[in-house]
Amino acid sequence: MKSPLEKIPGVGPKLAKYFFEIGIKQVADFKHSNPEKLFFTLCAKQGKQVDRCVLHVLRLCKYFAENEKPEKEKLKWWKWKD
Repeated sequence: MKSPLEKIPGVGPKLAKYFFEIGIKQVADFKHSNPEKLFFTLCAKQGKQVDRCVLHVLRLCKYFAENEKPEKEKLKWWKWKD
């Protein structure tokens, strides 16, 4: 069964599991989040540096949660690089 988080482009079962471990259980949880803080929380929880691409996905997740009709071109995780 798919996690509600998996409806976000770029989020699969592995990332959904990681996000669940840091308290993100639904898309709305990203609305008032700080992607950078979530990234460092995730790294601490994993006990290692997590792939930096996850930070870009977290930024996309925040955008997705805050916009009912997201722009198609912004739904690619690599659009959210530094």
